[in-house]
Amino acid sequence: MIRTLNSLRFILILMIVISHSTLPISQDLINYLGEFPVAIFFVISGFVLSLSKGEKLQKEVLGNRNFFLSRIIKLYPLHILIFAILILMDWRLGRILPWYQILSHSLLIQTWYPAHDFMAHLNAATWFISDLIFFYLIFKYLYAWIMRHSWLYLLATISIYMTVYISISLCAQADYSAGYIYAHPLFRMIDFMIGILLYKVCRSEKGKKIADKITNSTSFWQVNLSDMGVVLLFIAMYFLSIHCNPNIRCAIIYWIPSAITVFYFTARDQGKGCFIRIFHNKLLLWLGSISFEIFLCHNLCFRIIQSIFLKRYGEGNPHQEFQFILSLAFIILTAWIAKKAIVSPIQHLSLIHISEPTRRSYIS
Repeated sequence: MIRTLNSLRFILILMIVISHSTLPISQDLINYLGEFPVAIFFVISGFVLSLSKGEKLQKEVLGNRNFFLSRIIKLYPLHILIFAILILMDWRLGRILPWYQILSHSLLIQTWYPAHDFMAHLNAATWFISDLIFFYLIFKYLYAWIMRHSWLYLLATISIYMTVYISISLCAQADYSAGYIYAHPLFRMIDFMIGILLYKVCRSEKGKKIADKITNSTSFWQVNLSDMGVVLLFIAMYFLSIHCNPNIRCAIIYWIPSAITVFYFTARDQGKGCFIRIFHNKLLLWLGSISFEIFLCHNLCFRIIQSIFLKRYGEGNPHQEFQFILSLAFIILTAWIAKKAIVSPIQHLSLIHISEPTRRSYIS
């Protein structure tokens, strides 16, 4: 486990949670808090999967079917439970969605028709997981393609892909930024591929030298200045995003900063300094370990707490900050219970059953 990336997950999730809250913040800040972390998450997913599963899949030590099933089993049980609760809550309020919309959300395939009005219901944030499922399905082949070809070939091919992406983004209507350009798997695949490319960089001799320099070869002041540089990068991306066309802002301006962030946090994991002490803190690591559950649970928890405050204060709630703090505590508690009671037990059982046929095949 790369501890800095694990803790970073919680920071990114917290940014997303804030963007989905009712806190009185500007729309520009809401956009930034929702968009930049998502781009980094896709890069982290591609990078971490390459690190942990890439060679195993390529050498067929791990079967593609078993890999995909293990990912699905981790995602679906908690998703279905939360989805069912939200359906019941909407039903009580008289909100009944078309059956095909309910079906697509339940199966996590809603991003293949990523119109904003179609996705922005129920547990809307699961569009991210809908994309991930597609990336898991093609990961083995993407990884093999990237690792097999030279940098010149990859850069030429990906440059063509990016050029087409940018051209479509610039030509499309601005309101598509919340739909096709922002959420469609074929558009967001580039973020995931950047994570795999980053892994290839980290494996190269030049990448190892740069990482080693970041980890070991810098003075106390250089370390602190470089850590501050990452913080300033996050701030700079906010101000840059304000002035960008929404279609460009969705992902394109975040490609390079996301790659830099993931590379830097990976390289700094074995380093020293105040920054690392914070990201190796046990509490932050624990929060990072339940980040997936926080992501899935947070919209449901927000709705429950919001309904309580609406009954007490009506629309003019004077305690929005307190409501958010209470919601965040409830989200973390719910995520922890979900991890302990649902996700971990099911994942443990599934790993036993999935790995058993593999072991038998090796014996035979």
